[in-house]
Amino acid sequence: MALGCLSLQDACPDGYYKNGTGKLGRRCLTCPAGISKCISPTVATECRDAKYLTTHGACVDACPDGTYPTGHSSIGRTCQASSCCNKLACVGPLQSLPP
Repeated sequence: MALGCLSLQDACPDGYYKNGTGKLGRRCLTCPAGISKCISPTVATECRDAKYLTTHGACVDACPDGTYPTGHSSIGRTCQASSCCNKLACVGPLQSLPP
């Protein structure tokens, strides 16, 4: 679904991203499923449906290795980079292994 034409200054509402360049043909297109905010069809800035936003702008069901999940609502969950060496024991930021 697309919204009407945009001026160069117009912004798209949440759930849509700008498409097109120049003075003509600029429109707002719907973000893909599972994404509540995006800057393109392949780069999300906020996820919905209990998905996690990765550091690369993807919405995923589970955080990739080397990251840990944050957030509990169905919108706005993220994957944060971990500084732990042993990813099996790391579940949050700066946690250390037991002695």
